[in-house]
Amino acid sequence: MTRVVRRGAQPLRSGSPREVVPRGLLGMGTGATVALAVLVAGCVLAATAAPRVVLAARTQALQQTLAATTPLARTIISATEWSTITSDLDDDSFGAFGNASSTNLTAGQLGEVTSQLHSDFNRGVVKLAPASTDWMSMTTLLHTVTNTSALPGAGTFEVKFEVSYRQPFTQYTRLVAGHYPGGGASGTNGGASSSVSPVLQVAVSSQTARQFGLHLGSKVPITPPKIAFSGNLAGGITLEVTGIVAPRDASSTFWTDDPVVLTPDLTCVDCIPSIWIVGAFVGPGELTALQNDFGPEDMSLQWVFPLDVGSTGGQQAQPLYDALNKFSVQSPPLTGNIAAASSAMTVTAALLQPVGAFLGTAATVDTLLWLLYVSLAVAGVAALLLAGRM
Repeated sequence: MTRVVRRGAQPLRSGSPREVVPRGLLGMGTGATVALAVLVAGCVLAATAAPRVVLAARTQALQQTLAATTPLARTIISATEWSTITSDLDDDSFGAFGNASSTNLTAGQLGEVTSQLHSDFNRGVVKLAPASTDWMSMTTLLHTVTNTSALPGAGTFEVKFEVSYRQPFTQYTRLVAGHYPGGGASGTNGGASSSVSPVLQVAVSSQTARQFGLHLGSKVPITPPKIAFSGNLAGGITLEVTGIVAPRDASSTFWTDDPVVLTPDLTCVDCIPSIWIVGAFVGPGELTALQNDFGPEDMSLQWVFPLDVGSTGGQQAQPLYDALNKFSVQSPPLTGNIAAASSAMTVTAALLQPVGAFLGTAATVDTLLWLLYVSLAVAGVAALLLAGRM
């Protein structure tokens, strides 16, 4: 049989390119494909997982920042002066001779202010602790003890007392001796009487009693207010100790807001003379007597609302800062028979400073993260282009 060979056709020879397939090249193509797939998957994973990791880290950092603050810093405080709020409530401001408002604040009004402020602050991202932890105070200026022999532990130092009405009182104190102060010894017991009370029953802390040698029945004379309704206080006011108390929790804001109510403070030890600053408490029945005695000299009032920040997340830092800042720049809305007192209130939130510092640091970190995201995006695009080309 004759073999026909077509013109131009070349017989296959061993080792020709069509016969020998370089297997190493095939292996390299498969490895590169796997590597590119891993790279692309890594970029996608990093792009999706990074935000979650950052948010968790930011929440942890915020919680550490908040935990480093004191309980007092984690509060919202609304404050005013006695003359301002009473004048707003009865539209009767001080006269040229210091004639005070004809209307004292009642326990009901003070409680209503507490309730409405709690409702106003406790909204949105701002979460307050339970209402049972709220408290308010009405505190006098400092008054000098006129006979330090009544305080055996005072030595040669001058002693000044502040007298404070606080509610709730028994919730934060426990009675060590005697009984809680009731009505003024002069007979004024919180009723409608407008007469002043030259004797006030008080409770003092066990540290105060120990420092100055006070006991049940001790009488401490102090200077009268600078402005008085009548001459009945010309001889001064006497503080009669009826109870000695200790804190249920010395770290609570009730005691740390004004530390001298728990532990007397010897100010300016190197001064001549040095001065002891001391605090004493009156009871609920002496609310009217306290205002009649000290109201004209302008006592200070404040309402303290502890915050609950235990569940605050990192993404809530900015809204929390904005809300607290808004409270501090506008008067809280009050309604009903205390509505007129709204303009008298100022609000402070100590957390503004640490949260603001946290936000500043977070902004710097965000810039670095943005650069990281951009680099990941560029790497991902380059990987996809390379994969498509191959």
